[in-house]
Amino acid sequence: MGGTILRQMWHQRKLNLWIMTGLVLITVVVWFIIDPLFVLCYNRWAVSDGFNADNLYVLSIRQYPEHSGFYHEDETDSTQVLTDFHRILDILKQQPDVDAYTVVDDAAYPFCDWYNYRDISRYENDSMGISIQFMNYYGEGDYFRTLRIRSAVDGSFLPESAPGTVYVSENMVDSFIGKGNVIGKELAEIDGETYKVAGIVQNVKVSTYELPGALVYCPNGKVDEKYIGENGFIKIVFRVKDDALKGVSFKDYRKKMTKLLRSGILYTEMKPFDKIRQNYEIAYGVTNKFRVQTFLMFFFLSNMLLGIIGTFWFRCRARQEEIGLRMALGCTRKRIALWFFTEGFILSTLAVVIGVFIVIQWIYFEGMYRTSGHMFFVGKGYLTDSVMLHFWCVFWITYPLILLTVAAGTFFPAWIATKVNPADTLKTE
Repeated sequence: MGGTILRQMWHQRKLNLWIMTGLVLITVVVWFIIDPLFVLCYNRWAVSDGFNADNLYVLSIRQYPEHSGFYHEDETDSTQVLTDFHRILDILKQQPDVDAYTVVDDAAYPFCDWYNYRDISRYENDSMGISIQFMNYYGEGDYFRTLRIRSAVDGSFLPESAPGTVYVSENMVDSFIGKGNVIGKELAEIDGETYKVAGIVQNVKVSTYELPGALVYCPNGKVDEKYIGENGFIKIVFRVKDDALKGVSFKDYRKKMTKLLRSGILYTEMKPFDKIRQNYEIAYGVTNKFRVQTFLMFFFLSNMLLGIIGTFWFRCRARQEEIGLRMALGCTRKRIALWFFTEGFILSTLAVVIGVFIVIQWIYFEGMYRTSGHMFFVGKGYLTDSVMLHFWCVFWITYPLILLTVAAGTFFPAWIATKVNPADTLKTE
């Protein structure tokens, strides 16, 4: 049967060439849609966040504006502002449902609004340095226990590091510092300030759809009153105990907490971490990218499906006499349907081979898709870091998808073809 099908396809090579050209084009387009989708999905679901966002909330500490009725001139001196801040902190600590908390700036937690980079020297007398992201937390609270960021050595929660010392992520060690015992090694900024490495923590994703990068966790000492203002630069991240809010809506809990957590000219705004993640993804276009890629994939595949249905429909109509003759000579309906499916399979496979060959030329010059994130020195060991693994993963998604679409497009014309009455066909002939 295989030889007969190949001979038949060769006799109709002009029509098959047009069909295959369309399938090659679709293969290339679908590849460049699937590749970003695969990377985004892999980064999102296959790579651990490195922290636990459940029951996590963020409080922004703000001052009432001058035109507000809550603003009092006599409460604006730095001493009073710090007193009000610590009063809010004390109220939070006394809440029975609060498990842990930490005080950070606006660039020191995952999915935050800003990023804090410092130029770290790669070698002695390096005048350029490499920008590394710093996560600055303050002495109040327990940063690592609150975010559930664990030690890379034994999985424990590391204590707050002393001034002048920092914790680094595993990727920072792998990509920047190097192998071996890194505890006690120094990181130097190009302006001369140095930090001693006190420990290594597990990798953390600061963006949902990006891989974990090199991070440095640096203590900032006590909160400075000049950072407490209307812009909400100072944040309190706190974790609620499991099941503490069971049956309580976030709206009611926020109303209760924001009413409690105010003092003098300071008030708080509260957001759940899930909402912060969602806002981050929308703001940086990740959600839109994911939706657009998904829409394009379904759009092109649905158009391909309609094109295959139409093409094989006309082929069946043009070969109606041939089909009737074969059935009259004993060919079963099942065999006729298999005939069409085999033709579709051969055309699809040839088209995918040619399409992938075209894609390989692009990959040779541009590489596979990678997210253009904020992180430097993304560590090795991830599937998308290997071009070969990345390539074959995308291939084994694209190829079956093309085959399934062609099979679905072939099914209806093949099913109609098997309904042909051989006697009517022979009479017409």
